Amino acid sequence: MGRTKTMKGREDWETRKAPMPGDLIRVVASDDSLIKVGSYGVVNGVVGQPRSVCQVTFNYSDPYHDGEVVTASGGPVRNIKASNLKYVGKKSLRVWKFGAYVGAGGGVNRQITVNVFEVDLNRSWS
Repeated sequence: MGRTKTMKGREDWETRKAPMPGDLIRVVASDDSLIKVGSYGVVNGVVGQPRSVCQVTFNYSDPYHDGEVVTASGGPVRNIKASNLKYVGKKSLRVWKFGAYVGAGGGVNRQITVNVFEVDLNRSWS
């Protein structure tokens, strides 16, 4: 992870269990009354391009994941160093993308399996 802002090669990151866009972050301790212990946040970003500092949206609704980007509505949003995250397993996540047409009612939901990491927000400021 080091000083590189964007690292390529998902295989390398998976062997080190580093977070990728779309992965979930579970809170084990919190310094924010809007982010409860036991809640999850989703990592935003470009698919296949992990970062040393993750943008994580907590209290999210179903994230948008079209295979190219992951973005979630909700908040608060925190920037968390990947080095402060601990891999703990996998979980199913419901995501959506636009279907045959882009517009109201054009979304298609699906379930994907993502990695789960834990974070202590009392010690995670980047």
